[in-house]
Amino acid sequence: MRFFLRPSIIKPTLATTYLLQMDIDHDERPTGLLGEPSSSLFAPRAFPKKKTGNSTMPKLRVPFEYGADRKPLPVPNGKPLIVNLVLAVECFRFDLPMSRRILSVRDPAHAPDIPNFSWTEYAMRSGMPRLMKIFEERGLKPDTCINSALIDEYPRVAEVLLRADCEFQGHGVWQEPLTIENENEVIAEATGRIKAFTGRQPRGWLGPGLRETFNTPDVLKANGYDYVGDWALDDVPCWMPTAHGPLVVHPYTVELNDYVVFAVENHLSDEQYNRVVHTLEAFDRELEAEPRVLTIPFHHHLVGVPHRAPFVAKILDLLLERDDVQFLSGSEICDWFTQIDQSTDSDTP
Repeated sequence: MRFFLRPSIIKPTLATTYLLQMDIDHDERPTGLLGEPSSSLFAPRAFPKKKTGNSTMPKLRVPFEYGADRKPLPVPNGKPLIVNLVLAVECFRFDLPMSRRILSVRDPAHAPDIPNFSWTEYAMRSGMPRLMKIFEERGLKPDTCINSALIDEYPRVAEVLLRADCEFQGHGVWQEPLTIENENEVIAEATGRIKAFTGRQPRGWLGPGLRETFNTPDVLKANGYDYVGDWALDDVPCWMPTAHGPLVVHPYTVELNDYVVFAVENHLSDEQYNRVVHTLEAFDRELEAEPRVLTIPFHHHLVGVPHRAPFVAKILDLLLERDDVQFLSGSEICDWFTQIDQSTDSDTP
């Protein structure tokens, strides 16, 4: 018999609500939303309302599309199940309170937080070699979304990822959320450090904690990004308008995310594997009509431990056994989707 802790009910906040004014020029947007930072992130906001029907819901950044109405996307390379493996390698500062914890602490603001920092340090020392061996033995290379501080704080780990030819995605400087006040500086610094280390402009971005401000997609596009993974809202890519041209929304996932499965919902070690199995059962009924992107996120400090790493191997073996699977990087998925719609103009998809 299995016993599970009931997941906490998370109250939605602006940190997890992605709304944006799209019909107002930047210089006309009200202060506190997209102009000068408001004194409170939770101050009342004025959003444009939808102009159809009686809806009063604020307009979303990504135009809504009902999946069954969508024109089926062509299958790339004859294999409709597109798998994107993402290995998140995150850096935490020893001199600050930990933003990720395996143990609760009496004073969350206390530093140094020895047990929780050691949990993540173990991942760098032992978890990363274990996971990289699993990928290497199977001839697979995951994308890696890294806090750019990894390059200087853990150069050996960064070098292993570079030699494995992983695609580097932007993920902030440290594992700290973006704010209105710091995002321009953080995104520019993270981008520049990755480019200097790899010799390539990073094309994809995953925000720390998937957190954005109302400006983030515009800032990302201005910094040369082609796709963003923060918006886990579909099984295939879609377009997002920005002030600097369209951005591809990459099909990321929350339900299959090991952070949600293990750190939030406190499931047993085989739960991520089980969810992949059941996801494939659903996808098998849909793949004849349209391809699906199956993104599977792994965090080095969560699945690099001995009791979970074997299930990473089982997930990969399950996928490798299928003849309808292709493993693509985020950039390859972005290029496939972008080439489908050559009619996209410079402003609106």
